[in-house]
Amino acid sequence: MAVIRDNATGAEVFRDSYAYDNRHGVGITWLSSADQLWLLSNDVGTAHVDRKPDGTWIKPSIYPETVGDIPEEIKAVGG
Repeated sequence: MAVIRDNATGAEVFRDSYAYDNRHGVGITWLSSADQLWLLSNDVGTAHVDRKPDGTWIKPSIYPETVGDIPEEIKAVGG
C-alpha cells in the first residue's frame, strides 16, 4: 500500500486504497519534474498519484486511451 506523508509535518496526505500483491512486487518512483508519484505494478498496471493545486492528492485512473501519456522517464524504469 502506498502512503505519502508531508515532509514538514509528517502528516499522512495520501493512502492508496489498493493492497498490491507482494508476489508481483511494486516499483515506486517520483517524477523528476512534478509532484507526481508513480506506482509500477506488473499485477495491476501502472498508476500515478498527483498533488492538486489545493494540496490534496488524487490517484487518477489510467485508461487504454491515456496510457500513451506516461512520461518517458517512467517508461524507462518499467512504467
